[in-house]
Amino acid sequence: MDTAYAREELCAELGSSFLCARLDIPAAFRSARYIESWLKLLKEDNCAIFNAASYAGQASDRRWKKAFRETDEDNREAA
Repeated sequence: MDTAYAREELCAELGSSFLCARLDIPAAFRSARYIESWLKLLKEDNCAIFNAASYAGQASDRRWKKAFRETDEDNREAA
């Protein structure tokens, strides 16, 4: 697995984890192959986790807002 793909997968997995945490969905097992590629990436780039977490947070917030727009608008109207 190349570094660019590992970087994308780390970001995607973090985003998924953020959304699962917000929805109270338990964590799932991840393949050792993915974890190995992430560890390699993190050893090569000590900022990779921060960049991936930032992008993942932004993406998960956008997905959350898109998915729950109606609920948020309904709650504001009821208040």
